[in-house]
Amino acid sequence: MSYQLICMSFDGEYKREEPIFDEIEKAYDYDIGSKWFFYPFHLIVENDTIKDAPFPLDCLIGDNLQATRQLFYKLSRRKRAKGMDSEKFCLFCGGKL
Repeated sequence: MSYQLICMSFDGEYKREEPIFDEIEKAYDYDIGSKWFFYPFHLIVENDTIKDAPFPLDCLIGDNLQATRQLFYKLSRRKRAKGMDSEKFCLFCGGKL
């Protein structure tokens, strides 16, 4: 298997980290430096399929990356999402799926 770490922002913009990992745990252990501030949501993909995600986004496992981007974008535009920190937004996204 070959996995990559995706760092995603509130609005669905993401950065695909370059290293390819043979284990999901190694992808999570990868040091992303200060990217976490702008891209606080971390997903593990194989090609464009989400293979792992932290709770409560684990409901995204098996979904397409582009569909997840659209979901984040859509939810980030709602009034209720304005000013949320990443933990609350994560719960908000997980509860809307």
